[in-house]
Amino acid sequence: MLVSEVAQMSAAEETMWIAYYREQPFGDQRADTRNALIAQLLYNTNVKKGKTKKLQDFMLYQPETVKPVRYSENIDDEILGVFGRLMTNQSKK
Repeated sequence: MLVSEVAQMSAAEETMWIAYYREQPFGDQRADTRNALIAQLLYNTNVKKGKTKKLQDFMLYQPETVKPVRYSENIDDEILGVFGRLMTNQSKK
């Protein structure tokens, strides 16, 4: 989506994208988690037992809880599933 198109997005669509991001993060948080996993692996394979570190020790952004990143072969189905649940929940209100 172009920046100029964002202004034309409805509030309902924006709410759905926010909800999708909460369930399946993308962007900086996802990249930070991926980089922290690599750093943790490299560190923990090169130190003595008992001196290993947790994933959070390598995170640039410290979220309250770090959800594991799920990778999907078919992201389209996941997006439709999230939006489908949101639409079902909205229609019940």
